[in-house]
Amino acid sequence: MKHIKPFLLIALSLFTSINTAYSQPSINQYSDNAKETAQIIEKKITQYLALKKRLALVLAKDYAVPIRNPFSQLSEETYQLFAKKGIDLKAMSKYKTLYIAGTLAGAFSLKIVNADAKTILVLGSGSIEHEIILSRGPVVVLSENVISGGIYTKNLLWMDGNSIDDTVIGLPIVNISRVTNKMLQGNLYTPEEQLQAITELGEDKTHFSSSELKKIKAMLLKEAEKKVAQSYSNAGLSVIVPSADKVIDIERKQYHCRNYAKTAVEQNNENIKMKCGFTGLRWNNDQEGQEKWCLGVLDIVSERESRIRAEKLTACHIQATSSDNPENQLKLPPNCYDPKKEYTPVKSVYAAYHYQRSVTQVVKNGLIQYDYNKDGKKDY
Repeated sequence: MKHIKPFLLIALSLFTSINTAYSQPSINQYSDNAKETAQIIEKKITQYLALKKRLALVLAKDYAVPIRNPFSQLSEETYQLFAKKGIDLKAMSKYKTLYIAGTLAGAFSLKIVNADAKTILVLGSGSIEHEIILSRGPVVVLSENVISGGIYTKNLLWMDGNSIDDTVIGLPIVNISRVTNKMLQGNLYTPEEQLQAITELGEDKTHFSSSELKKIKAMLLKEAEKKVAQSYSNAGLSVIVPSADKVIDIERKQYHCRNYAKTAVEQNNENIKMKCGFTGLRWNNDQEGQEKWCLGVLDIVSERESRIRAEKLTACHIQATSSDNPENQLKLPPNCYDPKKEYTPVKSVYAAYHYQRSVTQVVKNGLIQYDYNKDGKKDY
């Protein structure tokens, strides 16, 4: 009997802890409810991690620098506002936070993955990212960013002053450019905090030139002054939850446009190789630009462009190989080198001589060895 009581106490304690864990409110109700979409994004993250070396993937934890949690200094009223919406920013304010920024385009493009669900990934102001960003944890995109490769997060995607397009997926997406709430006055970061993080990243990672840094600093100072002076009402907290179908459709669109851009470059290389001379926006080797254009138009438009290029190349090929093309004609010298005057030049050969079956070979060493005009001399 003496051993029963401690056992009961342990069991009761375990039950209480389990019950408490299940009774805790969700940190993000949107990600909990959108299970199908979350599974699709998780599958994509897992696939990228499995192909880390082949895809030249960069893990956020190995690349980014630590920075203050962006939700750590919000007002209690703001926490309550988001809690009513199903997002516990106060709980997220305890998460580790990593910061990346820079001109990550062209030769400096990076595929970035944040594999930790309790780490917030912050994309700094004025950045350009032409590759994909994947995250299990929340992502905060600060102002004036250009994102071509897309963002996929299983958690909150906080867009601070950026327009939302079909390349960004979050559960949910909070669009701060549309938020009208006086409790969200000011920036998530001061200009000094961002500039310090950019300095820690260094030029080798940000690829910001001195002139770009100067512009970013001026932009941050201007935004800080502008936002503090703003006054809002409670009406417009914009929360967007994309469906699983939208994620799948984006995947299909990106796959189509990657192939479109690759084909466009191959077609232009064929144009150059055959010396067709086609020029203009349709003909170039800017694969990144071709893909970006494709993402912004209907599939029927991009398919038409591929078809037009193919038709023009076919016509060019026919012209290049045609016997009627002067370029394909045998290049005969205007005069024959005949210092001994052994041959008589003729401009044409009478058709009648075609029927003289006795003539088997009239050409020797490039010269006609036959007297077509019957003047006693061989012709050339």
